[in-house]
Amino acid sequence: MSDNNSNTVKRDSSEGNKTISISEQIQSFINLLNNKDNNVQNQIKGMKGLSQMSRGQYINHEVKENVIEKNVFPILLKLFHENIERILAYNDTAADASSDEGNKVKFALACELCSKACRVVFNFSVEEDTRQVVTKNNLIQPLINVATYITLKTVNEKTILCKTNAIGAIANLATSPENKITIVQQNGLTPLIEAIESAGTNVFQEIDVQKSLNSMSQHSCRALFALSASDKNKILIERQGGLRPLISSLTARSWHIQWHAAGAVANLAIEKQNKLKIIQHGGLEPLIRLAFSDRDRVQRQVARGLFALVSRKFHSRKPIKDTNLSNSLFFHILHSTGCTSRHSFRYC
Repeated sequence: MSDNNSNTVKRDSSEGNKTISISEQIQSFINLLNNKDNNVQNQIKGMKGLSQMSRGQYINHEVKENVIEKNVFPILLKLFHENIERILAYNDTAADASSDEGNKVKFALACELCSKACRVVFNFSVEEDTRQVVTKNNLIQPLINVATYITLKTVNEKTILCKTNAIGAIANLATSPENKITIVQQNGLTPLIEAIESAGTNVFQEIDVQKSLNSMSQHSCRALFALSASDKNKILIERQGGLRPLISSLTARSWHIQWHAAGAVANLAIEKQNKLKIIQHGGLEPLIRLAFSDRDRVQRQVARGLFALVSRKFHSRKPIKDTNLSNSLFFHILHSTGCTSRHSFRYC
C-alpha cells in the first residue's frame, strides 16, 4: 500500500512491477464493495483498503477527490443499512441459547464491516471540507445506529472497536456547528452517555479490553464536549443523564478523558440550572483536584468550569463558598492557567 503522500504504488505481479494509480486502487476497493455476490468478506477487504488509504491527520488530496467523484459515501450508506439490519436481527435472537452459529457468524461479519466503515467515516471527518461531504451524504444517523445497536451484551474486542469507531466519527462530526443539533435530534446522546457508563462497570474486569474501553470513553467525552458548546444541548445533556457520567470521568486515569470531561462539565456549568446540579452530583471536588493537573489542557478546562460555577453573570457564588476552597486559592488556579477573563468560556 502506498503512503498518503504518494500518487502511485508499485506492486509485484507475474508480469513484473506494475504501477497502480490512486484512482485505480480506489476503484478496486469499490469493486470489492459492490461485488455481485454481496460477499461480506470481500466488502470488508474493500473497506479496509479505503481505511488504510485515508489514515493520517491529512488525507491525500487525490484520495479525497477520487472518493468523492466515485461516490464512495453513498455506497457506505447502503452497506451501513444492510449490515445494521443484520446486527438488529442478531440482537433479536441473541438471548435465545439455541440461536444457530450462522447468525453469530453473520453478526460478527456485519460488525467487522461496520467497524471498518465507521473508521473510513472517522478518517474523512477529521478535516472540515470532507466532514461537510460526510454530513451531506446523511451518514450521521447510521453512525448513531451502529453506536446504539452494538450492545455490550455481546461484548468483545471487535464489538467495542466497532462502537468506538462509530462514536469517534460522531465526535469528529460534532465539531461542526451545523451538526451539533442534528446529532442530538437523531438520538445521538443516548449511546454516548451509555458508553461512558459502560466503560466504568465491573462487567469488563475479566476481559482484556480496558484500552479499547478507555478509547470508547474518551471519544464519548470528546463528543459531549463538542455537543455541549451548543446552548440548546446544555440542558438536554443534563436531562438525559449526561452530567453524572461526565463528573465520574473527571477521576479517570487518562488525562485525555479528564480533559474532554472537564471541558464538557465547564460548558454545562454555563447554563444556570446546571450549576447547583454539578455541585450536588459531587462535581466540585474532582474539578478542584484536577486544577493541579500537570496537563495544561486539563487545567484550562477546569478553570473554565470553576469560573462558570462562581461567575455572578450566570449565578451566585454560594456553591463555591460551601466548600473550603478559599478565594485566594481559586484565583491562583485561574491565574496559573491563564483563564481569568470571560472569553475563557468559549469552546476551543
